[in-house]
Amino acid sequence: LSRRTDPEELAEILGRFQSICARAVKACEGHIAQFLGDGVLVYFGFPRAHEDDTRRALDCGLAILSELAESRRSASTPSPQVRIGAHTGRVFISALRAGGHREVLALGDVPNVASRITDEAEPDSLWVSDTTWRLADGWFEGADKGPRQVRGVDEEMRLWRILRRTPATTRLDAMRVHTPYVGRRRELDEIRALRERVRLQDRPAALTVLGEPGMGKSRLFEQFLRPDGESGATRAMRLRCVETMSATAFHPLVDRLGEILAADAGSSGGGSDPLERLASRCAALGLHDPDVVPL
Repeated sequence: LSRRTDPEELAEILGRFQSICARAVKACEGHIAQFLGDGVLVYFGFPRAHEDDTRRALDCGLAILSELAESRRSASTPSPQVRIGAHTGRVFISALRAGGHREVLALGDVPNVASRITDEAEPDSLWVSDTTWRLADGWFEGADKGPRQVRGVDEEMRLWRILRRTPATTRLDAMRVHTPYVGRRRELDEIRALRERVRLQDRPAALTVLGEPGMGKSRLFEQFLRPDGESGATRAMRLRCVETMSATAFHPLVDRLGEILAADAGSSGGGSDPLERLASRCAALGLHDPDVVPL
C-alpha cells in the first residue's frame, strides 16, 4: 500500500484505520499496546481482566472487519485489507525503558504466536489458534483451517477462522452437550406453583432467585421453561443484562426488540429499515399517534 499510495493519502488511510481500531477496542474494553505502522497490538485481560476476555477480543476483531467493510463503501479513498490473528495464554507484563521512552508490554510466546497467526490469515479475516477457539466454541461460528506449520512454532497448530457470533448469550446457550438435570425438585415445584397461582388469579407476581455463581440459577430456569408434561411449555420473554453493554441504556429491552423486529422481517418479508418495521409493528398493535411518539 505504501509503494502505490501518496504519503499524505497513506497517512489519511492509516489514521482512519487506527480510529476504527481504537473505537472497537474501547467498546470491548481492551487495551491498545502499540500502533506499529499499519499494524495494531491489542491486549485483552490487561490492564483490566474480564471473565469473557476471549469473547471480547473476537467481538473486537469482527467489529473492526465490519466497520472497515462499511468504510470502503462510503470513503472516497481506498481502505486497506486487514488480517487479524488472536492467541490465548500466559504472559509476563514488563515496563521496558530506553532513554526517556517507556512501554508496558506483554512478554512471552503469546504475542509472537498471535503475530504469526496474523501472517497466516486471509485478507479481511479473523483467525485464531485452537487454544483460543476452545474458549470461544459455541459463542462463535468458525471454519476449521486445519493444522498449519506456523513460522517460529516447532509443532503444527490447528487454526480457525472466526465467521460470526452465534445467538448464544449465556454459557448454557453455548454448551454443545447438557448433562442430565438432577435435583432441585422442591425449587422447581415452588416456581411452577407460583406460575399456576398467577394463571388462576390473573395477577402478576415477581420471583427473585439468589445464589452464589455456579449454583445453577440459569439451569434451574432453563428446566422450568421446558414442557413439564402437565401445563406444557411456559411462554417466556428473556431479557439479559450483559457486562459489555453496561454503558448502553435499556440494552436488554433494545436487544429483545431487535430480535422481534428481525423475526418480523424474516417471516413477513418486511423492509430492511428497522424504523419501518417498528412502525409496522406499532400499527399492527393498534398504537397510533398520539399514543406513541412519531418515529
